[in-house]
Order: sequence, then C-alpha cells, then structure tokens
Amino acid sequence: MALTWRFKLGLIRFMRNLISILAILLTLGSVKPANAGFQEGLAAAERGDYATALKEWRRLAEKGHSGALFNLGLMYAKGSGVVKNAEWAALLFRQAAELDHSFAQMNLAVALKAGKGVPQNHAESVVWFRKVAQKGHLGAQFNLAIAYVKGLGVERDPARAAHWFSKAAEGGLNIAQYNLGRAFETGDGVAKNNVLALKWYALAALTFPPGDARKTASAARDKINKGLTQAQAQEAEVEVRAWIQKHTVRSKKTK
Repeated sequence: MALTWRFKLGLIRFMRNLISILAILLTLGSVKPANAGFQEGLAAAERGDYATALKEWRRLAEKGHSGALFNLGLMYAKGSGVVKNAEWAALLFRQAAELDHSFAQMNLAVALKAGKGVPQNHAESVVWFRKVAQKGHLGAQFNLAIAYVKGLGVERDPARAAHWFSKAAEGGLNIAQYNLGRAFETGDGVAKNNVLALKWYALAALTFPPGDARKTASAARDKINKGLTQAQAQEAEVEVRAWIQKHTVRSKKTK
C-alpha cells in the first residue's frame, strides 16, 4: 500500500527552522571567545577589509586565541587577503583544534581525511571527528559513521556506524537518514527492519534537495514500501509523523 506523505509541508517548515537555528549556532561559535580586536577583525572581514582582519587576528593568534587561529586558517584555506596555502590552513586549524575549537577540529579532521595540506591520515582524522561528533556536530557524526562502515582509520564496525548514523539522522541530516535506512534494509549493524528502513528513506526523500540524491532516496522508499503490508506501511507513516512532530516542537522551543 502506497504511503500518503501529507506531512511534506510541515517537514519543509521544520527544515527551514533548523537551518536558521544552525546558522545562529555557527555565528555564535565563530565569535567565541570574544577578546578585544576579534570583533573588529570580523567586521573588517565582512566588509572585505582582509588586511585589517589579518592584523587583528594575527595579534590575537600569537596569544593563543582559538577563534583568531581558526579564522586565520579559513583565510589561508580560501585565499582571502592572503596567498592560498592549504599547509598553513591545516597548521592553524590544528593549533585551534588543540585549544578545543570545534570548527577547527572539524576542519582539521576533513583535511586529514582528504590529505589536504597535511599527509592523509584516516586514524587521526577519526580522532578529531569523534571529538566533534560527541559535541553533537551532525557532519562529524556522519563522517565517523562512514569511517566505521568502510574501516577508514578504524576496524570496520557496522554497529558503531549505525549508532552514529542514527545520531546524525535523528538530528535531521538527510544523507545520514538515507544511510540509516539502508542499514535497516540490509541489516548491517542493526536488526533488519523494513518499517524503520521506510521511515528513514522517506525522511531522506523529503529533505534532500531536488536532484539525484532525492531520486535515489525516493526509489529506495518506494521499493521498500511495495513489500510491506498495509499495517506496516501505516506504522512507518506514524513513525515519520512522530519524528516531524518531535523536531518541529523542538525547533519552536529554540527560537
């Protein structure tokens, strides 16, 4: 029995709210800690005055200001006001990461995974991804899950992969929702459960932007749906509605 996805509009509204909340969090994270000169650097960078931003942040970076180190890393990574230099960017990200700057830890993990500016090192990449994943970063949780799925820097562990896919999927990350649906469909790391597979495929199909990823998730959803009984399909729809309701309420509370 085909599911009736009447909750699509509600989910779209929820995802808009979630994006707004994440944007706020990213802004707050980028300015902490706020020492004298740091805000001046931010204001300068925003108006394209990279020379002033560089001056302010270099002064603070020499004193061990994690935010200044991270922002300098971004400047070198993007070539904003300086010659683009992946090695310098990675070095600055590492210095900020060691001071527990979450975004720097994430950027360093990505650099280590890709071998950009540093020698590729999956094992160390996993260490940093784990630190950020434990703080609730959805992208880090997803990357950590992928490491466990593929055995990159760690022994392959489907159960741990499913655990981190679940964390990121519950947080609303569509690619994690799709991968969790696949885990439930195949029984890789979790008990095989087509009702839950349909739930996560359906959510991924709704939250992916138009394109190949949405088509893939929609095809997976429809394939699973065809093999379910009417009662199972209804159970999956109830699960999806419950997820949307839970996260819609949560997003309203954070406004």
